[in-house]
Amino acid sequence: METKQHLIAVDLDGTLLTDDKTISKRNLEALEKAADAGHIVVIATGRPHRSSIDHYHTLGLNTPMVNFNGALIHHPANNQWNVLHNPMSIRTALRIVDACYEISTHNIVAEVMDNVYLDRYDEQLIDIFQTSPNSPFTIGSLKNNLTHDPTSLLIHPKEENIQSIRKHLEDDHAELIEHRKWGGTLEYY
Repeated sequence: METKQHLIAVDLDGTLLTDDKTISKRNLEALEKAADAGHIVVIATGRPHRSSIDHYHTLGLNTPMVNFNGALIHHPANNQWNVLHNPMSIRTALRIVDACYEISTHNIVAEVMDNVYLDRYDEQLIDIFQTSPNSPFTIGSLKNNLTHDPTSLLIHPKEENIQSIRKHLEDDHAELIEHRKWGGTLEYY
């Protein structure tokens, strides 16, 4: 009987990782067994590369990885592999930033691959997004500092302005971007 090879794509948060953001022994052993049987195991996550690469190494992978919900597909172990990057246009991003300034938000975070741009200084956001002391991190007006098409844009809204932000994104950008609520320690849209 022929054994078929399968692609096993695993998400991190809420799937592979425990509540303390580690891979359980049981999950690790199951994925090692699948790889040993000839199946291809890949990580497919909404996280950026910088906050998923340690899990990639823990699993001992040598396969491509999907980050930012598919906006970045790359192979951490093979620099000859073509990176697929599908960012938002900077024009669209800056229009959204302008709307956030008009509507009034707590903060805005842009990510260009593993580079993080924080519109306003915020210790809590720095702790979330700066995964190592060497993480490329820029703090200051996105209107001035964001010069490349962002892989992601996260808006930290003021509670009273959530509906206004959602309406703006749906009315003005629905054909260009996908937006959703992201629940980390804070709520983002």
